[in-house]
Amino acid sequence: MKRENEFYKNGMLYYSVTGFRKVTGRSYSFIRQRIKDGIIHTEKEYYGVNQERTIIPYTEIDVLKEWEESKKRERIEGYLSAIKGSYTEDVFTKKEVSEKLNVTVSTIERYIRDGKLETVWIDSPRTDKIQMRVIPASELDRVLKNRKDQFQKLKKTVIEKAISRGISSMIQVSGGER
Repeated sequence: MKRENEFYKNGMLYYSVTGFRKVTGRSYSFIRQRIKDGIIHTEKEYYGVNQERTIIPYTEIDVLKEWEESKKRERIEGYLSAIKGSYTEDVFTKKEVSEKLNVTVSTIERYIRDGKLETVWIDSPRTDKIQMRVIPASELDRVLKNRKDQFQKLKKTVIEKAISRGISSMIQVSGGER
């Protein structure tokens, strides 16, 4: 179904600037600035007598999303580098810790909520209003040591149960840090 401010040209969907604004939820000035900066590609469409309008291919929605994600990553990396420089101990984001522990970010958030993982709030170097929650390296080391200790206890328990049951075959327990 064709909506207002949508156009088909050579079988491809285009939006007017107003239509693109409605689809992306961004302001008119935001879109105009991104067009001026060359982030969003546009074309001119001529219609009627000496009339033209700026149209934007639908594929530019993905381009804008990728650009916004890259800007967000740059901003976060900038915060972290400034934070790590001013904090006396190495710190990690929830994502970095989740990768080191081989669990999801939501699991890390649950650990924080349940008190299994301690965090610190650090002010952003750019503004006083933004704070970042980070995990100190010492806390990550503590969690990794606990996981290793738990694995060793489990390994010992399995071997003891096997011996008590008289299992005479060789037992091999493998695993460790992921």
